[in-house]
Amino acid sequence: MAAVDLFLACQFATEDDSRLISQVKLWTISTAVFSSFGTDTRQAIHDNDFGNVLRFNLALDTWRLEWSEKLKPHATIGNYPRKGVGLHYHFAKLYLCSHAFRGVSTDAGDNAKILSPEMQETADSAVRSATSILRSIDTDDEFKSFMSNLPLYFDTMIAFASIFLFRISTTYSHVLQVDATEILKLLRQSVVILESIASTIRSSHLLARITEGLRRLLVQFQETRLNNPVEVPNHDHNMDTSDQTHVVHDQIDWSVGATLDGFSLGNYDFLSNQQFEIWPIDHNSGQHF
Repeated sequence: MAAVDLFLACQFATEDDSRLISQVKLWTISTAVFSSFGTDTRQAIHDNDFGNVLRFNLALDTWRLEWSEKLKPHATIGNYPRKGVGLHYHFAKLYLCSHAFRGVSTDAGDNAKILSPEMQETADSAVRSATSILRSIDTDDEFKSFMSNLPLYFDTMIAFASIFLFRISTTYSHVLQVDATEILKLLRQSVVILESIASTIRSSHLLARITEGLRRLLVQFQETRLNNPVEVPNHDHNMDTSDQTHVVHDQIDWSVGATLDGFSLGNYDFLSNQQFEIWPIDHNSGQHF
């Protein structure tokens, strides 16, 4: 038995210890992914590296199974411990599986790289995790109630998942077939929910910046992808006005200054009184969980 397991089995271990150790184990896996593949997005993941991808996928699946069983509902924060496991799992899975697109040309011409069946499977997993992240925001009222008190890591991963789906349905539509209309519907719903949450927090909060940036990106997405571009309504209106989506070559300007300025870190007030806690707070007692 590992030392960490011996520690958790002792009489002094608490639920807080279990949640912290679960995070350490997850970050250990993600660190191994980082060490294996690096940060050069122009460097493709070769098919002979697929064994590492499989091993990391297995490690993440095992982590989710283990901690979904160990972390139980909490008297104050409800089902967050178990739901947090699922969301962290999809964060890590998206990070790992999005490597399938590294080195893939955005040119839809005849010489564009076609993913191998193994990498196609990995790419599909990345899309599934990204959509699962956004659906957690859209459909889970309990999770929505935690959003403004979660660590900034959650906010940035939501932004990453959203932009990933934007790009998969535009820039990489020649590489992976996805239902662009359904993705657009999901992104609309997510912006509505995020705007509702952002309306209750200070404008300098990173989540508010991210929400504004995603709104701008959604407007541009609709203008270039829909037959009849529509103006994005305010958060108190229903944004789900179904339109047929053109599958055309990417026309969105992905430069940071043009589309992502709304939540660039350069505009973020790091000195404001943000909450950096690892788990939600019981606002009655001020206790961190």
